[in-house]
Amino acid sequence: MALHRPDTADDHSRVEVDSVLDHLSPDDAEILRLTIWEELTPSEIAEVLDISPGAARNRLMRARAKAQRIHELSSSDDEPEPASGWQPEPLI
Repeated sequence: MALHRPDTADDHSRVEVDSVLDHLSPDDAEILRLTIWEELTPSEIAEVLDISPGAARNRLMRARAKAQRIHELSSSDDEPEPASGWQPEPLI
């Protein structure tokens, strides 16, 4: 039986995504994690967070836009500043 060896490109992508999420507010990171890692739909996220489906879609849209901006800044070698009031989690 062969063991599955993770693709290094996949590992790199996950590290990049985690880095972007660490620079978002906890609420924005949470909604993106529910979408990315848990693969929940906006309607399912609405149930989990006890908000309306419209509010979930709006929060998801704003969080994606912020994440895209952070990714663009980090791709240009400018380190983005974490959202005020909290520090990013250390990468382990």
